[in-house]
Order: sequence, then structure tokens, then C-alpha cells
Amino acid sequence: MNKDGKLDKDEIRHWILPQDYDHAHAEARHLVYESDKNKDEKLTKEEILDNWNMSVGSQATNYWEDLTKNHDEL
Repeated sequence: MNKDGKLDKDEIRHWILPQDYDHAHAEARHLVYESDKNKDEKLTKEEILDNWNMSVGSQATNYWEDLTKNHDEL
């Protein structure tokens, strides 16, 4: 970023955790893209169940942990 040809601590931080990048949004888009077989940008129950292994391993769903907890807001 400062054009000195070397990465300093701030440049590494920006590279690893860019401020303008939403990791949750990117992961959610990836899950939909990989699971949406008919490419209508909507997931059906069948599409989710057919590709459940994508969600189980995803940080976006906290590895499905949130799906097994009781939620007061529901």
C-alpha cells in the first residue's frame, strides 16, 4: 500500500481482514451458489437437503449449531 515493496503489519492486517469485505455475506452467497441447482437464487428444502454437507461445514451456519439451539425469538 505504501509502495515500499514490503508488507508491514498494517498492510498484512488489511490483506487478511479487509475492511470492505463481508465474510458472512460472501459465505452465504457461496452456499446458495453451490446448493441452488436450478439457479433461481432461492433454495428449496430439497436443494438444502441434497447439499446439506455444504452447510454443515460452513461458518455462516456456525456448523449448524444455531439450528439445534432453542431460540427465544422464534
